[in-house]
Amino acid sequence: MDLMSQSKNSMSVLGIARSLKEEGNVYFKKGNFEEALEKYYAGVVLICF
Repeated sequence: MDLMSQSKNSMSVLGIARSLKEEGNVYFKKGNFEEALEKYYAGVVLICF
């Protein structure tokens, strides 16, 4: 997944990271912690690298 190269600027990167966090929240509320963690981790990686 190379979301950073698809992004035009840092605001769209933050938007993608925010969406990943929201998806993670949905999985977390359903008790699917593994999927939630994957979404949260993808968001952190996107922002940090």
